[in-house]
Amino acid sequence: MYAKGITTRDIQSHVQEVYGLEISPALVSQITGKIIGLAKEWHNRPLGAVYPIVFFVAIHYKVHDDGKVVSKAAYTTLAVDITGKKDLLGLWVSEAEGANLWLAVMTGLKNRGVQDILIACVDELKNFPEAINTVFPKTENQLCVIHLIRTALKYIASKDQNAFMKNLRAVDNAPTEEAARVALDKLEEVCGKKYSLSIKVWK
Repeated sequence: MYAKGITTRDIQSHVQEVYGLEISPALVSQITGKIIGLAKEWHNRPLGAVYPIVFFVAIHYKVHDDGKVVSKAAYTTLAVDITGKKDLLGLWVSEAEGANLWLAVMTGLKNRGVQDILIACVDELKNFPEAINTVFPKTENQLCVIHLIRTALKYIASKDQNAFMKNLRAVDNAPTEEAARVALDKLEEVCGKKYSLSIKVWK
């Protein structure tokens, strides 16, 4: 609530109304002050040297800023470490998404100890892969599955999208690369003549 611009007195009223707890505006300020300090410490913590997969995504939110509702982009980096455990590496907030800010994010990750990212899972933002490869030149860039699906569906008539998606699930859920190739061949047999551009996206 504090991050969205709600005053400490309004937070006090909300907590009392919803939870029946009486707290002072000064306590709200103390709590947010502590959290901000912990958040800064977390945001600057050292990171691992190598991450097999990192998902880079900007999530867009409407927030209160100086009495106005504005759109902000929260740059999110979610990694899978070498043990297979998920780790949120950081969050950055900006007015909008752009490759230049992503370049600053990459530089920040490197400064915190990251030496290599094997696969970067990204969206279709222009110059995004170049921003990653400027800092991590050996990183493979892979389009996120959700964005692959959206791109494929752009070329398909709405009446045929459900049938296409049913066949596509066999590709996406395949247990091995070979099974995925067989499922993709089958998808091409069924939909290839009419929707070759969508098949090409998945190939």
